Amino acid sequence: MTLCRQVRRVNSLIVKVKTLSFKNLVWPANLKLIDTIVNQCDDNIILNSLRLLSMLTYLVNVIFWREFEAFPYEEFLFLSETCSWTVEDLYHMYSQFRKVAPGTRDLTVFISCFDQCPPEERKWFMDRILSEQSKSIATYHLIITTSTREGLDLDETPRGKHINLMECPLFNEPNGKLKKEFEAELDNLVAMRPIYEESRSQIQDLLQGCHNTPHLGHLVLAWLGSSLRGSSKQGIAATVKSLLPISAKAIVDVFMSSIEPSIKIKAETTFDWIKHAAEPLSPEALIDALAVHMTDDKEIVLEDLGKEAEMAELIRAFGGIITVENGDVKFSHPTFYQVIRLDQDAEESTARINSSMAAACLRYFQFENAQKTLTELCSANFEGSLLETPLDIVVTSHQRTTFAEYAVRFWPRHYKVSEQFRPK
Repeated sequence: MTLCRQVRRVNSLIVKVKTLSFKNLVWPANLKLIDTIVNQCDDNIILNSLRLLSMLTYLVNVIFWREFEAFPYEEFLFLSETCSWTVEDLYHMYSQFRKVAPGTRDLTVFISCFDQCPPEERKWFMDRILSEQSKSIATYHLIITTSTREGLDLDETPRGKHINLMECPLFNEPNGKLKKEFEAELDNLVAMRPIYEESRSQIQDLLQGCHNTPHLGHLVLAWLGSSLRGSSKQGIAATVKSLLPISAKAIVDVFMSSIEPSIKIKAETTFDWIKHAAEPLSPEALIDALAVHMTDDKEIVLEDLGKEAEMAELIRAFGGIITVENGDVKFSHPTFYQVIRLDQDAEESTARINSSMAAACLRYFQFENAQKTLTELCSANFEGSLLETPLDIVVTSHQRTTFAEYAVRFWPRHYKVSEQFRPK
């Protein structure tokens, strides 16, 4: 099913169920359960890569496919008579499935990046989990990871059940193997660029601060190897000093300050849009959106854009901060999502960025070549076929080779979050 295809691309929600195999899972074209869920889901529910609703829907689909004989049809007759489903209905289905399906009674669920899910979903999900578990003797393990100590934001959970990885000996003390890796990479850097010899001690100090975030250390060393060509020794020393103490924000500030003026505005917009995208953009969709955003009132031929070359140029310019993985443009490390690039109020910055994204979506619809793509998504094209579904399902079945699929689904979300900066 197309919805499951969308959810299976999720990197931030990891679900493991004992006795149920998730590998090579085949979704039958005639499975109507998820069609029904999405057809009748509340309009306010937007399924994307950071939604707990996506995870629950995915689990329900897997359980139904594996143990459909245990499905309590009588329990859910009322759902066929309603015009919309609520969040409570979806959770009720998930809860009932767990009770009747033998293969799910010994269940372990791993949820990573929990603090990146919408706050209101975290609250209702955990409230129901804790309430249900307090009345049940079933074996049910829920393992949640967050990027910060306060990320769980739950007073009810016992403190003894929390583990702070930053307090573990492995993270408190520099890793010997990692230290050798850094030393070898630094030696290679100096051998390749002898001008860095005078800044070796500064770079070593920088790397010492990376023992719990090694990715940042490798990133800086790789960037130094390809950047600052022609700079004086004093200029290099000043740049290295500006990276101390090492942090994701320091890296973003320094790396982006060195980007060529010809693509600087495009790079800044790219960073902001990756951070605030409702779901990860494909490289093709991102280049489309940037072209629409940066051409003002000019008509452009989107099919003629050199998308691969432009994406490669952006990746080089960012020096490893962004990457393309499984067709998604994303940051190479989760800490970059927490960076506020501009020194201004976070709420105002968020509103302005969402305004620019909403404006790009709305302007995209005005292009003649975009209209052709949108026509292909028209539900009338699928009448009488197995693909006769709501528009949201149709667009997720496409390959995301244009900005159309994203714009048609998420422009209302960006418009709403724009607040006082909403485009007119």
